[in-house]
This record gives sequence, structure tokens and C-alpha cells, in this order.
Amino acid sequence: PIQFQKEIRISKAKKLLMTESMSISEIAEKLGYEDIDDFTRFFKNREGVSPLKYRKNFGKLTQEDPLSAAMSES
Repeated sequence: PIQFQKEIRISKAKKLLMTESMSISEIAEKLGYEDIDDFTRFFKNREGVSPLKYRKNFGKLTQEDPLSAAMSES
């Protein structure tokens, strides 16, 4: 049960990071974390990158179509 709850939290966190403009602390609070450091540690342990880096790497692609994102990198 605890593992399942962690999977749900990480899934929700990733979705919010990719699609919402909420701050990292707002996302942490929405997911039930009282301390942003706990959320950041949890996320980094699970995904290998901090929430901010995850958003930078993956958030932009959901807001633009992939072709536009690829062309802007050229």
C-alpha cells in the first residue's frame, strides 16, 4: 500500500511539473508534503533529477508541439 501511494504521488508530481505553472513548493503542498526539502529528496531519489530540472527537461515539450521545440533548438 505505501509503495502504491508513492507511485501515485510521483505520477501526480510529474504531471503537475509538466503541465502546470505552479511553483515547486505549491506542488509539494498539493501532494501533502509540509516540507519542500522532503518532496525534493523524494522526487530526486525516484527520478534521478530534481523537480526543477525535470520541469526544465520535460515541461516545455508538453506546452509546445515537438516540432516547434526541436526547431527552436537548432
